[in-house]
Amino acid sequence: MRVVCLLLTVTALAGCRDSASWPPDAGQLRTFASIPPAAYLVERIGGPHVQVGVLVGPGQSPHTFEPTPRQVAALCEAQAFFTIGLPFERLIVAKLAATRPELRVVDLRDGIELLPAVEHVHEAVAAQSEPGASGGHAHGEDAYDPHFWLDPQRARIAASTIAIALQQLDPSHGEEYAQRLAGVQVELAELDARIAARLAPFHGREFFVFHPAYGYFADRYGLKQVAIETAGKEPGARRLTHLIERARAARARVIFYEPQFSAAAAQAVARELGARVIPLDPQARDYLRNLDDIAAKTEEALRP
Repeated sequence: MRVVCLLLTVTALAGCRDSASWPPDAGQLRTFASIPPAAYLVERIGGPHVQVGVLVGPGQSPHTFEPTPRQVAALCEAQAFFTIGLPFERLIVAKLAATRPELRVVDLRDGIELLPAVEHVHEAVAAQSEPGASGGHAHGEDAYDPHFWLDPQRARIAASTIAIALQQLDPSHGEEYAQRLAGVQVELAELDARIAARLAPFHGREFFVFHPAYGYFADRYGLKQVAIETAGKEPGARRLTHLIERARAARARVIFYEPQFSAAAAQAVARELGARVIPLDPQARDYLRNLDDIAAKTEEALRP
């Protein structure tokens, strides 16, 4: 996390007693989620009894995100913070531990089998022969891929974690949270079945992306993502040549990129292939609709 983020957070926390911009709550729980898909699940399960703020907004990357003083001040008045294991979250939680120890921090990774980040950079490690290439090794919590929500089955586990936390914070509405969870679980199971049927004919196929956000999606549906960016860095000349050759061998017709990142590298690969560049957003707030959209675009990209 950059120094400016640290200073920003410390400044906000120093004013933790200041009033934040929460709407009138009428007895509702005040909660925060790091990313829009997590906020969506909290909203669906919490219903009218929960207010949900979100830190990372549209077009922002969680990997480079810096919270504003206003956001951190709002967190100071929240009762729960739903996290996914990102570096900026750990910084905020560490600072809030001293000034807001009663804040319930809920790690949505609990109970989820995480994929190591190396699963998404191993192609780069094998192919990198650029001068000064380091291989992009990660350590500690950063050794794991945080994009678990792109697998509906893992999202079901996260949904259960959310419901349990809400029931503990607000036992008077516990039965309603359980009922809402049951409905969400059914929808997630149906979503998973739809995507599995849609992508079954393409088992083992490669799809090409700019940022390696789709490892869990690929793992769930028997696909292989090949990423242009690795370890937060765009490819050098040799890596780019390797990617173009590999995409050509796979007869790739589409290169996906995220709106949170520049499309330049994806466009460079696409130009060499005569392929299209299409956006995919792993952070869109309407989780169910977005996963259906990602599956449809992936099917289109892989169809002969």
